[in-house]
Amino acid sequence: MIRIGDDRPVTFGNTPPGEPAPAKRFRLRLPQGRARRIALAAAGLAAAAAVAVGIGLAVRERPVTAEDMARTVVVCDDYALQNTGLNYYFWSEYYYLLENGSLPDSLDASRPLDEQAYDGETSWQDYILDQALATVRSTMSMVFEAEAAGFSLPETYQASMERVLSTLADNAAGQGYTAEDGSADVDGYLAASFGPGATEASFAEYLADSYLGAAYADSLYESPTFTEAELSAYYDQYAADYEAMGVTKDETALRTVRLVLLAPDGDSDEAWAAAQSKAETLLATWQAESGSEADFAALAQAHSADETAADGGLLEHLAPSDLTGRLGDWVFDEAREAGDAAAIRTDEGWALVYYVGQEAATVWQKTAEADLRRETYQNAFLAACDRYTFLVDYDAIRIATPSVLYGGSPVPSESLPAGD
Repeated sequence: MIRIGDDRPVTFGNTPPGEPAPAKRFRLRLPQGRARRIALAAAGLAAAAAVAVGIGLAVRERPVTAEDMARTVVVCDDYALQNTGLNYYFWSEYYYLLENGSLPDSLDASRPLDEQAYDGETSWQDYILDQALATVRSTMSMVFEAEAAGFSLPETYQASMERVLSTLADNAAGQGYTAEDGSADVDGYLAASFGPGATEASFAEYLADSYLGAAYADSLYESPTFTEAELSAYYDQYAADYEAMGVTKDETALRTVRLVLLAPDGDSDEAWAAAQSKAETLLATWQAESGSEADFAALAQAHSADETAADGGLLEHLAPSDLTGRLGDWVFDEAREAGDAAAIRTDEGWALVYYVGQEAATVWQKTAEADLRRETYQNAFLAACDRYTFLVDYDAIRIATPSVLYGGSPVPSESLPAGD
């Protein structure tokens, strides 16, 4: 056995004395909508249709059995993870690469992972396993911390997890996994996606840990508050770096606007002209009827193609670096006054923009706060992970190649839950 995250391998079990395996280093993950990433696992092969089927993975020169999958491979005090659980983590890492379209040129999805070099000393199989084990450590460390703190899963995360679980039966039936009585065979569907031994119950446990770990990590990131004096001291500590970035300690205030994005129906001149005409008509109608912020927000909810539509197009805490081109110039014009509105062409389409006003916070404060928050989170996260020792029995690990990768029908990407 080897301890995750230790530069000096600790050997136990079947590892021969004097032959320690290479050290496994821990990779830090910052919270970036992790529930979305976790949710990808529920759909199994979300984006596998985009790559060649038939991926192979050498498995100790013999097929993986249900008995293999039941073997414990990771322990931490009373916590034990079997191969079944590890395969959830492993294939979620792989599916995430596929779903994001980030499959690198060095990885050929039609060839065995252990036959392809990630770098000079590591195969893609070893690399993905390392990432999966790092995720086990980070996830479960956060779970242990959450449980010790009496932290409960927030409603938004709970709802997202329940949506994932609720789709399993439909996905299974849709891909032809049914029992003799015609009901959905969820266990069969999961076994095809993650290997023998995978069940709805064990997958639900994996999701529960993943969502709780993600939620607690996000709370570590979001919960700290900083005084103006703390932000000022932090800026001063790195003043030279900030000034080199063009962020000076002046009184340039953050701005708030509302936006209605009208995307053209295609990239032709006619499509852009139609979007412009619609933007100008909506702007003129709004100005003639009321010109109020509330009605502008209603315009965004009804017409905007931007992700802020549900919030009435609200964009807060804007710095000059957050906007580009004419839109940025317009918002940060020193002559701008609350209530101003305009139709402006952007790279995404024609935008109606309503200027709400300046905020009390400044650009340098926003920049310093973001960096201080990230640093505070990193320190708290790493300190938490260092409180737990995870031991891995590499000799017991078995990675089962999902049978559906050998030509089964992957779940369509549009069936994926949106996550958080």
